[in-house]
Amino acid sequence: MIRSLDHVNIVTKNFPETIRFYTEVLGMKNAGLPGGMVSNKNAFICDDNDNAVLHIQGVDPQDPQSTFDSIRQRLGNLRTSIGLADLNGSASIEHVAFACHDYDAVRERLRRNGLEMRFNEVPQMGLRQIFVNDPNGITLELNFRTA
Repeated sequence: MIRSLDHVNIVTKNFPETIRFYTEVLGMKNAGLPGGMVSNKNAFICDDNDNAVLHIQGVDPQDPQSTFDSIRQRLGNLRTSIGLADLNGSASIEHVAFACHDYDAVRERLRRNGLEMRFNEVPQMGLRQIFVNDPNGITLELNFRTA
C-alpha cells in the first residue's frame, strides 16, 4: 500500500535561509508549489529527478498564528503542540508523507486499528490525503494521487 516516501514537511522561522540552503548549498531545485497554487510561505524542493522531496513551510516569527491555525485546521488533534518554541531541530518536521495506493483499504485498516484520522482533498493536484499519527506522535500524510 505504501509506494515510497513522498516528502517531508519542514516548518521554519527561517524560510529564506532554508530555501537558500537546499538550493544553493545542496544544489536542489525550488519548484514553488504544484497545481498553480501561489504562496510566499511555501515551496517544494526537488531532487535531481525533479521529485518534490521537501515541503518548506514558512512561519512569520512576528505573526505565526495564521500558519499555526492552518496546521491545526488540517491536522486537528493529530498535532498536539505547535508554537515557535517547537520549531527547532527535528521538531520542525511537521509531517512525513508517503505516496500510497488503495485509499479505501488503507482507510479501513486504520479504522480497524482505532486510529484517529484526518482527511483532505487537493483537487488541483488530483490528491486525496489521510493524516494519522504513528505510535511516537509523528504525523504521517498518506497521499493517494488520482491524476
